[in-house]
Amino acid sequence: MPNTTGANDINTLVNTGIYNITSGSLTNGPTGYGFGQLLVMSYRKHTGNTKPDWATQIYAHLGSGNNGNTLYYRTSNPSTWQTW
Repeated sequence: MPNTTGANDINTLVNTGIYNITSGSLTNGPTGYGFGQLLVMSYRKHTGNTKPDWATQIYAHLGSGNNGNTLYYRTSNPSTWQTW
């Protein structure tokens, strides 16, 4: 079951899970999109880190028109997200 979130900053979603994105104004998401589903897969070394050492986000834009039903992905190291 997906977690529903109104988080405005997609960079804050780093824990493994599936998230329903319900905010119309999404910071750090794919440009121009604010509603959809986000799959987060994170990896933490066995050092007790609270923040993932690496993470992957896959964003599915749910909509109609030219950009409806589009997938975007990006990865991160501990401090920097790549572009979508």
